[in-house]
Amino acid sequence: MKDMEKVETDLRRLRVARDLANHQAVVAWKIEGYDKLSIAEALELAKQFRERLNLYRQMARENPNVHSVVNFRSFGSGSDMLARVTYDPAFYQHQAKKLERQVNALSIAIDKANQTVQLEFDASPYLEGLEA
Repeated sequence: MKDMEKVETDLRRLRVARDLANHQAVVAWKIEGYDKLSIAEALELAKQFRERLNLYRQMARENPNVHSVVNFRSFGSGSDMLARVTYDPAFYQHQAKKLERQVNALSIAIDKANQTVQLEFDASPYLEGLEA
């Protein structure tokens, strides 16, 4: 039981150290007048970019020439509604390609920043017997 508590304590401390390092270490990235972001903010930005990228990809797949029929069921009666794309899917396909390049560049910048971060932690108890 003591071993489990030691592992849990070490894991909790490592996570806190990682979170602190992610707020202190910086990523070289220009956005909204800034030249750099903390790793934590860059990770959140990458997540937002990926969510928007998924939306753009979905919008790019729509066929502008097809009218969709959506069946609504409410209070026991059904009714159909015609839906039509009112935007140019090609525009969102182009936007998705641009955003994908941005997401990839940001991911590379985050990886570079992560390579410079070192956490103080004695891992020797977990490495015993693993030496080849």
